[in-house]
Amino acid sequence: MYYNDCPRFLVNLSQGHVDIHQDSCLRGGTNLQQLWEQGNGMSQHGFKEQQEYPTVQSLLKCNTDKQTYDYIIFNDHTQGPARLDSRKATQQTLLNNYLPLILQNEAIPIIIETAAYRYPDINNSNDLGTIHEFQKKVKEGVDSYVHTLQPKLSKKPRVAPVGTAYLYVHDDNQDLWARL
Repeated sequence: MYYNDCPRFLVNLSQGHVDIHQDSCLRGGTNLQQLWEQGNGMSQHGFKEQQEYPTVQSLLKCNTDKQTYDYIIFNDHTQGPARLDSRKATQQTLLNNYLPLILQNEAIPIIIETAAYRYPDINNSNDLGTIHEFQKKVKEGVDSYVHTLQPKLSKKPRVAPVGTAYLYVHDDNQDLWARL
């Protein structure tokens, strides 16, 4: 999402045929709790501090024009949903912080199931197992986020199964996998 600038890619992909508006608060390597607390952290990377950089709160707070979002896409750090302690912390952050803004926007949450790391032991992930074991943990964590939010919402949260798709390519087409 962050490094490939996927929000703007999606807008450009529509080529004006579909009315897509995006705003984003992205920060590579950040979990949902850190993103809530620190925003995108642009000022910490040498960008001008006087410029207003979006925070989750500023983006999702309904303005006076009552502009709301149809969908809110969540992208947790890959290890976040895979680890029980961070998974539980994220569930609380979703309920306590994000849920009121989801409700205010009447939006459908879409949670991205990120892909397990290609190589073992990236960012101290060796304990998460093989690519299949790691992906299973990520999927279980993302499903737990859906189950955490679902009882509080009238619209069921959705999952974008990116990691499952990558795992399918890994298992079915090694040549393509090597080029990803």
